Amino acid sequence: MGAIDVKYAELGGAGGWLGAPTTPETTAPDGVGAFRHFANGSIYWSPATGAHEVHGLIRSKWSSLGWERSFLGYPLTDELATPDGRGRYNHFQGGSIYWTSETGAYEVHGAIRGKWAELGWERSFLGYPLTDELVTPDGRGRYNHFQGGSIYWTPQTGAYEVHGAIRGKWAELGWERSFLGYPLTDELVTPDGRGRYNHFQGGSIYWTPETGAHEVHGAIRGKWADLGWERSFLGYPLTDELVTPDGRGRYNHFQGGSIYWTPQTGAHVIYGAIREKWASMGWERSRLGYPTTDELPSRAGIGRFNNFEHGSIYWSPATGANPCFEAVRLHVKILTTPTIAINQMLDSMEQVYSTAGIRVDLISTETLNLPALNDIDVGTCVMGVSTAEQIQLFANRNSVGANEVVVYFVRSTVPPFNGCAAHPAGRPGAVVAQGASQWTLGHEVGHVLGLRHVDDNNRLMTGNGTGNITNPPPDFVGTEVSTMTGSVLTRAL
Repeated sequence: MGAIDVKYAELGGAGGWLGAPTTPETTAPDGVGAFRHFANGSIYWSPATGAHEVHGLIRSKWSSLGWERSFLGYPLTDELATPDGRGRYNHFQGGSIYWTSETGAYEVHGAIRGKWAELGWERSFLGYPLTDELVTPDGRGRYNHFQGGSIYWTPQTGAYEVHGAIRGKWAELGWERSFLGYPLTDELVTPDGRGRYNHFQGGSIYWTPETGAHEVHGAIRGKWADLGWERSFLGYPLTDELVTPDGRGRYNHFQGGSIYWTPQTGAHVIYGAIREKWASMGWERSRLGYPTTDELPSRAGIGRFNNFEHGSIYWSPATGANPCFEAVRLHVKILTTPTIAINQMLDSMEQVYSTAGIRVDLISTETLNLPALNDIDVGTCVMGVSTAEQIQLFANRNSVGANEVVVYFVRSTVPPFNGCAAHPAGRPGAVVAQGASQWTLGHEVGHVLGLRHVDDNNRLMTGNGTGNITNPPPDFVGTEVSTMTGSVLTRAL
């Protein structure tokens, strides 16, 4: 008795569910094995596999694929009940066929079958296959759809599953023919534990119950990754990457802000009060254009700012967010380091100047070894009148361009002032003494820009000494702003 007869007897013979034989035992068309058909199925045998029965819709699927000459080869099992009790399957040399009454019979093989097995076969969230393994529309890969998702494979990427809302977003974008390409990961839990994601060849899709599923890719994704992905202050994406209304750039909104990109500016993050101000002005279609920096801290950390194509927005807790469309360009020359740090003076200056729409740009810093001028004779410190020492000191304009202001930090002035803005013609600048207050720098540059003293200690240009300023930061009034922005020493951004 041959192996096929033994299997037939084992299954009940003529009284079993296979029923009576309909063919004699016959050599299989591939010449390797043998088979016998019965009223309700078949038994196939090969030296490598032994004898196994196949019947019903699983047999029909195997038949449609080419029997043993198909990629599936010979059966390795009889038809068995699946562990979840809902379906049936046969394993074959080259794969498997799974069946349920709801799904029908479909084959799964190769790396896709390996991934499905790794996830838990039909007991995984994927459930049963809904398709055979098929060639993707782009011709580069293979896939099976399942009840709970899909597995996609290419030689370059391997096999990965995608399901749920992330799969829905990927499908909406065009599956593998979209800019995202094929998945590079299964759907994974995000490091913060709140969401899910798949990485793809061309980007990623992130999902949370609150935000839904959104894609992020390219330079914007790179910026978000640099910041710490969803664990950054930005949180999760609220939009896909979209074209900006002016057509020049791209953006994603996130829970905590936005990232904007153009080929000219690159990708930059904007958030909080600065983003709100920019939005109120019209986003990228405003006079400011696109951001050219991320939001950054000011020099001493008093405030925050973003630079834009045509200006800046500066924010501090005391002043709020102010757009700046003009700039004063400063060069610092140090004979003696002041008691209050220069960066703090610059921050204090920028805090006030931003309310006038003027940005403070520090262009260069240089240390000067001029001991004879460290206690500088400023005479009566009257604009348009210069002493010999002032003429000598203000001649040090290394790296200084036209219509740029130089501030010299000295040990003291003679007579003693906190600072003096009198300067030789054509050499705009001021001196600031070692013991000056945090507001002296801005005050003296204000004089250089054409402002006069006022008798009001709430204002930067008080004539009563910047150490007596009340209710800081001090103020400018409208006429002072007009004078400053009208000066040749401020320039449009």
